[in-house]
This record gives sequence, structure tokens and C-alpha cells, in this order.
Amino acid sequence: MSRNLGLFLLIVAAGGLYAGSRWMTRAFLAGVQSQPGKRAIAQWLPICIVSLLATAMDRPAIALGVIFSTSVASLSLVTGSVAMLAPINAPASFRRSWIFLLPAALLTLLIGFKGRLEWYHAVMLLLEGAVIWRVWCEMPEEPAANEPPAVAPAPARRVGLIVVASIIILLSASAAVAGTIDMATRISLAPAGLIAAALVAPLLVLPMIGAGQHLVTAGRGWEAAGSNLGLVLLNLCLALPLTILEWHAIHFFRPLREGALPSLLAYPVGIWRVDAVVLVVLGLMMVPVSLGRWTLSRNEGIVLVAGYIVYVSMAVVASF
Repeated sequence: MSRNLGLFLLIVAAGGLYAGSRWMTRAFLAGVQSQPGKRAIAQWLPICIVSLLATAMDRPAIALGVIFSTSVASLSLVTGSVAMLAPINAPASFRRSWIFLLPAALLTLLIGFKGRLEWYHAVMLLLEGAVIWRVWCEMPEEPAANEPPAVAPAPARRVGLIVVASIIILLSASAAVAGTIDMATRISLAPAGLIAAALVAPLLVLPMIGAGQHLVTAGRGWEAAGSNLGLVLLNLCLALPLTILEWHAIHFFRPLREGALPSLLAYPVGIWRVDAVVLVVLGLMMVPVSLGRWTLSRNEGIVLVAGYIVYVSMAVVASF
């Protein structure tokens, strides 16, 4: 059992993260319709918790690997699977914020030239996130077609669902981080960041695939695409800066106690060369989509899913 402890913890984490994410989404969307922003927040919370826990355990490579790899998976694997089922035709009012993906991705790429992540990088990303949030909040709510009005549950039940989902996500995130650390320790050729990108990230986006198929069936595939893109913006403009600030806060007083030089939060070369570049390419693809000049359909979906497979292969090569 001890030999397979890491794998066992990841399997347990997969079930817990899936259930916790689905329940959190149900609680967030109770009584509302067609709000990809709330759906994105509910689906993003497990990713944020995993990254913050990994940083608290002094494993920033796992945190950064999860943030960037889930971003790529959300835009390629999840959005591609939705587009393969039905063309993504989002209302113009919802497409306005999609164009912000490109500057967010470009900023993460430019930060990588320094080779490390500083506190002021986090401030820059937070300021960009504030601008995107302002535009996102101005989007009007669209009525959901072919679906009866949602009935909001009792407030006590909704709060209870959020509490239970939060506990499950927290415990599952702890198991995911512990399992990743154990596997990286036992498999010397597989860095923790690579395990996070190849194994933990797919577990975190798995609930989004099921939710996307449900939305396509309801005639709202565009909402799934909008929530996927919103999750990426939350990753780059909130989870990433929070991880940077947390790491610097933890290490701020360590040199005073230990008499050592200040520690640096390295920007992994593999993430900069692969993940950041792939996000820029996907951001460029979303520009004509946000302007209504291009529709993501079955062919584009196939390319996106195939691109995710290529991305994983490139991430493996770049990790060695």
C-alpha cells in the first residue's frame, strides 16, 4: 500500500474534487440561469485551493503547474469537447470580455523573461483582473432558452451545500497535493510540476467536461465556453497573483530567522516555454471569436482536443 500511496491519494482526490466541484456549482447557480461568471468561480475554487495549499507546503512548482495546465486544459480540452458537440455561438454581450485573454496571456509570457515571480508581478496581474472584472460585470443576463425557470432552494440548504462542498474540496485538494509530492519523491524522473500538469490538472477540469455536455444538450454550449474562459482569467489574474503573494509572505521573515539569503520564486522554464506560449496562441484564436468573425465548431473542436494532447507531450519533453 505504501508503494502506491501517491496513486491512491490521487484517485481519492479525483472523486472528492469531482463531487465537491459539482455541488459547489449547484449551490452557486441555484435559482439563476445563464451566468457563466458564477459557474466559472464555482469551477475555479478547487484549482485555487490546490494551488494555495501547495504553496503553503512550500511546493510552488505544483501550484504553478496546476494553474497553467488547468488553463490550457480548459481552453483546449474542455472547450474543444464542447465545440465538437455543437457550434459555440455566444451572444455579443458575453463575447466582449473574451478578448482580454490575449493581454492576460501576454503578460504572463513577458513576466517569464525575468525568470522569477516578484510581488509587483502579482500587483500587475491583479490590476488587469480588476479591469476584466469591471467589463464582465457589465454583461447583461441572457434568458436561458429551452429551459424552465430555476427554482432557488432554501437559503439554509444552499449554505449547507456550500459548506459541505468546501470541506470536501479542501480535503481532496490536500490529498491531491500529498499524492503529487509522494509520486514525485518515488519517481525521480518525474518532477512534481509535471505530475501536477499531467495528472492533477485533468482531474480538476473533469467536472467541467460533464457540465459542458449538459449545457450543450440544453442549447447553451456558449455558456460552457464562457465559463471555461472565465476560469482561465481567474487563474491568471487571481490564483496566480495570490500564489505569488502567499509565497513571498511566507518567506518574508525566513532570512531573519535562518540567516540565509532571501528565497526567489522561480518561474519554471517549462511552463514559460510551453504553457505561456500555448496560452498566447489560444488567446490569439479567441480574438476573432470574441469579435464574432469566427465560430468554434466541430473541426475547431477536434483541433483543440488534439492540441491538448500535443501540449501534454511538449510539457513532458520540456520538464527534462
